[in-house]
Amino acid sequence: MRINLTGGDWITVKRQLTAGEQRRAFARTVKTVKAGAPLELDLEKAGLATLVEYLIDWSFTDEAGKAVVIRDTPADIVMDILNNLDADSYQEITDAINTHEKSVADEKKTRATESVSQVT
Repeated sequence: MRINLTGGDWITVKRQLTAGEQRRAFARTVKTVKAGAPLELDLEKAGLATLVEYLIDWSFTDEAGKAVVIRDTPADIVMDILNNLDADSYQEITDAINTHEKSVADEKKTRATESVSQVT
């Protein structure tokens, strides 16, 4: 799905994540796993890992006007690219994906709870 951003920019995102993509996003936020110990989360990657899983493509360019490619780019590199965005651009992408995620979830709830008239 394509989401328009300010200034004519856009992002293309997955409609929803698969179970594996959700697990990968969570796994990227975990620093250490030790038997019998609570998980230690990497707060720098919280949220960022989810963005990486949702993002497919975008219209962002570098200072020279050259396209910044994220399509088919390894997740670690996309994380670095996102970390190097200005704070406003990063927040706009985060807000857009969060809104998209909520919209899809709300749509599912509506479909699951729609009442159907009984045939008489």
